[in-house]
Amino acid sequence: MGFYKFLFSKQFLKQIAIAIGLIIVLSIVVLQLLKLYTRHGESVEVPDLKEITIEDAGRILEGRNLNYQVIDSVYMKNKRAGIIVEQTPIAGEKVKENRSVYLVISSDKAPMIALPDVRDISLRNAKSMLESMGFEIIEIEYVPSEYKDLVKDVKIGERILSPGTKLVKDTGLKLVVGLGELGDDQVNIPSFRAMSK
Repeated sequence: MGFYKFLFSKQFLKQIAIAIGLIIVLSIVVLQLLKLYTRHGESVEVPDLKEITIEDAGRILEGRNLNYQVIDSVYMKNKRAGIIVEQTPIAGEKVKENRSVYLVISSDKAPMIALPDVRDISLRNAKSMLESMGFEIIEIEYVPSEYKDLVKDVKIGERILSPGTKLVKDTGLKLVVGLGELGDDQVNIPSFRAMSK
């Protein structure tokens, strides 16, 4: 009986009310401090940085209290070196101040690619393989041969290239391809060596 009497006494209820009041006040203070610390509701719009130089991007971002980091460079044939080609976060996104924008810029150094061995492969397969690697087929030279549409050699100009030769991506190549049946003006002559007189 004494315990129940204590639970409903004025002194106990007063202590409970004070404890609840303190919890509410502390919660409000902590939430306000968190809002200040995280700058809740304050954000900056990320500008569009594509197609401009790193120097220009640096000035624009500094004016908005943002930072940048170059994370990669890629070779793009039709882009001048140092131009921004990708950014994360993308333009228009809202971010906190002092956030970093990650940039990919164009490089002036084209990657070197090893020429695969496409000899004795069909023209269609060789062309597909070379183009998928970034080479450009600019000419097909047909020569007399036993098999039609089979690649015999790869050239730059008149120079025959060996498989494994390192070339710049986008290099224009000439494929030397067989006409088949030794061409229109040539005839395949059978051997008569083992025949009796």
